Amino acid sequence: VGLGISGDKYDNTALVKQIVGLRQNYARLLGFENYSAMAMRNTMAQTPSRAMALLTTILPAAKAAAQRESEELNAFAAAEGYKG
Repeated sequence: VGLGISGDKYDNTALVKQIVGLRQNYARLLGFENYSAMAMRNTMAQTPSRAMALLTTILPAAKAAAQRESEELNAFAAAEGYKG
């Protein structure tokens, strides 16, 4: 993709780095380990590690469902004459 990191006048790499650093500092000042821990405190998962555990748990089922849906869409497209 490379949008925003092209080195031209639209390159926002330095700004993004500054924002990330400020978020980290803000979180630490408020007693959190990092920004993600602070941002997730009021979510269902509550912590980054719990969010990863949830994603790891549902990944196989989600991947299988996505594969089935892809196959169904490809079959439909073929039946409608799509040759792409």
